[in-house]
Amino acid sequence: MSFNRNGLRAKLAFATGKRLSQEQLGFARQQFNLNARALEESGYTVEDKLADLRDPAARFLFASLDDGQEVRLDSKKPPLVALFHFRFTVQGELLERMEGEPVLLVADAFVARESQHKGLGRHCMALLELVARKETMSGLMFASYQALDSAVEPFISSKLKGWALDEAWEPEDGAFTVYAKTFAAPPAAKESGAGGSPTSMLATDAAVEKPVQSEVDLLATNLAATPFWESVPQASAPTEAKESVVSEEDAEEDDVETAARLLDELVALSRT
Repeated sequence: MSFNRNGLRAKLAFATGKRLSQEQLGFARQQFNLNARALEESGYTVEDKLADLRDPAARFLFASLDDGQEVRLDSKKPPLVALFHFRFTVQGELLERMEGEPVLLVADAFVARESQHKGLGRHCMALLELVARKETMSGLMFASYQALDSAVEPFISSKLKGWALDEAWEPEDGAFTVYAKTFAAPPAAKESGAGGSPTSMLATDAAVEKPVQSEVDLLATNLAATPFWESVPQASAPTEAKESVVSEEDAEEDDVETAARLLDELVALSRT
């Protein structure tokens, strides 16, 4: 739940639609205002998006600057620099149909301009993938506003592993470009005395990610039945982040090391 690379130090915190602070709502409004034209081209207004954020089913991952010091009640809190709005749903939600597999859908992703190109967006997406695995989702989806896809596509294709276009669940009006990452199905157990039939597999991740699944199973055991976002302390910060756009990082880091480091942090957190 912390980030410290490439000259950027940040703290991460989860929130829900019922528990958003005024600072968090203000930061979200700022990002939507900066991208109001892109929202309108996808059929939304800023007020529509703010109403979506207050939905009890909405989940959030925020990042705020970390100066390494405790914040006093009479002092100014470090500004928020990233917002990831997500929810647990099914693939057909963007088509307004309750169809398909259960997924973690990333509906909005913003990183403040001064905090981009440092790896923060990639770190947050890796953390959301761990959440999706822990909650036994079949994968993740990212709904990119059509007008912002020129920034999103390079990030998805060059910084994230195992993602691809998913035209099957894109709205016909072209409001969104949909990207997806589908987790591998678990191997089928062989029947006693017979060599079981081949397992029907979903689109698979790279082989290096298979150990991550077993580590996430361990994390799920440590956290028991408590939803992940409720097991992490809630936090908030003020709204002083400057102009921002959808995240696009240049930081290079090995995926295996990233997953291992995140898992170590999350397992340690679950034991506190």
